[in-house]
Amino acid sequence: MKLTYAQAIAEYRRCEDSKLGRLIAARELPMLERAWGMLGKLGY
Repeated sequence: MKLTYAQAIAEYRRCEDSKLGRLIAARELPMLERAWGMLGKLGY
């Protein structure tokens, strides 16, 4: 499954309604945001 950055953020936010979704979002969102920032610095 390929998602854009905005789509991935929206999907994580949508899944935060469940306990598992909150757990995954709490772990994955910071990493996604950090990777996005690093890619931005590299010009991607």
